[in-house]
Amino acid sequence: TKGVRGTMTPQDINNAWKLSTANTTPLDAAGSFMLRCQVEGLSEATLAAYDYVLTSFRHFIGDGFMEDQTPNAIRRYLAHLRDRDLSAATIGDHYRMLHAFYNFLVAEEWCEDNPVSSVAKPRQPKKFPRCLEEHQINALLNACDTKTFEGFRNYTMILTFLGDRKSTRLNSSHIPLSRMPSSA
Repeated sequence: TKGVRGTMTPQDINNAWKLSTANTTPLDAAGSFMLRCQVEGLSEATLAAYDYVLTSFRHFIGDGFMEDQTPNAIRRYLAHLRDRDLSAATIGDHYRMLHAFYNFLVAEEWCEDNPVSSVAKPRQPKKFPRCLEEHQINALLNACDTKTFEGFRNYTMILTFLGDRKSTRLNSSHIPLSRMPSSA
């Protein structure tokens, strides 16, 4: 139905929008998603990453209709990335970017649900902080002039930051209280 003066009602616009997106291809959807990302002001690096992932995914699945996208298609794509010996972090990036893409499609009513939501998030290896070697710790401690207030402060701060890491090897002989500068 037409509204006042021949304009379309919000319901008409919504129905026309749904009809125009019924045969949307991944290429169309990716273009709309990238436009939204640009409007939101995402960095050039982020835009380039999204473009790379969406292009890679589109080449993998082909330019089929959006209804052909299933959780199994996402799993096959992630397995394909593993087969290419990509790192777990890179595969995780692809997963997150596809999840964001499909969240956009759901929000825009281009698909009913996000197929990525049904796919388990790829496991990421646990990253442990790089620890200092014993000689590096000693070099840091020896660099502190414990005869000055600042040097003594730095020395004790280093010991504090080391915490349990060195506490099993530390004893009171490591803290030169006899050389603690007197306050003036």
